[in-house]
Amino acid sequence: MGRVDFSDLAEAFREQDHNRMTRILNELTPRLRKYLYFGLGADAEVADDCIQEVYARIFEKIREQDIEDEKSLLQYLLRSCRFEYIRITNFDRRFEDISEDELSDEMSQESQRNRLLDEQRMKILEECMGLLRDRYREVISYYFSDDMDHPEDAIEEMGLTPGQFRTIKSRAVKKLHDCFKKKSGGNSH
Repeated sequence: MGRVDFSDLAEAFREQDHNRMTRILNELTPRLRKYLYFGLGADAEVADDCIQEVYARIFEKIREQDIEDEKSLLQYLLRSCRFEYIRITNFDRRFEDISEDELSDEMSQESQRNRLLDEQRMKILEECMGLLRDRYREVISYYFSDDMDHPEDAIEEMGLTPGQFRTIKSRAVKKLHDCFKKKSGGNSH
């Protein structure tokens, strides 16, 4: 088997060529694992978590056509794995020297803050949903419902092709994001 050009991953994803994607990912994943194990000292579980998170992000970037140079995809993936590993290990270190009582108190206070933030965010999100066109609101509501287990049925019921559904969903998410960012004073996270 010849050497794989990892920039083909983006093309295979766009074309929904699952066999080609699987072949590329089967060659790519061990390389990323080796980098995380030997280059950064990650254990197997953390390495797999990093790789999974990075794949989710890269496929979203490909879907959104947000990749500047597909020829540099391998370097981007390696760099993303390093940042994800650092993010995970820094998060884990926050709790290393904390007693269970302190951790419980900190988690309780943090969960209260998070609940308040979540309530504020939900109010803003509901306002933004109300500003969407009916079709956008219908697609977004469906996308975040429990019915996403069988999307073909609902997509057909809405009179859309899968491509139209993805396009409308993508546009609606962008409009929600922009609205949310504007209403929350620029804090979209």
